[in-house]
Amino acid sequence: MVFSHIIAHESMQVLAFRRLSPITLQLANKGRIMPRSRDALPVAPPHPGWILRDRVLPGLGLSVSQAARELRIARQTLHRVLAGKAAVSPEMAARLARLSGTTPRFWLDRQQQHDLWHAEQALTGILGLIPTHTLPAALQAEIGLHHDR
Repeated sequence: MVFSHIIAHESMQVLAFRRLSPITLQLANKGRIMPRSRDALPVAPPHPGWILRDRVLPGLGLSVSQAARELRIARQTLHRVLAGKAAVSPEMAARLARLSGTTPRFWLDRQQQHDLWHAEQALTGILGLIPTHTLPAALQAEIGLHHDR
């Protein structure tokens, strides 16, 4: 089945659809496209390495080799991040922030969103069995709890 597609890069939230071809679904999972359909299902937020590879390095005019040299890391280490095979650590986030003029929090937030989505998918059946309790409002304020779900 053929769908029209739109680029999905504003919120980095991508939707996949049930009747996509395997290639289109693979691209959607990498955060590159968003098909339009009524059968939308949530898809993993893109790995921060894909953002770095597809948007940031080209935007800075840097090759992978040049970026690795400037980051003071092995090219293979950067390749693992770019391929989504290695997570962005706090140390790597600090390096990437310096290189790109962003913040370490930007990179860590994207890694956390990616990891949390995968964890929730893996625990789908179990999470429904865990009861939800509500903390008293005073305790929520004391520990700095903000409801952002």
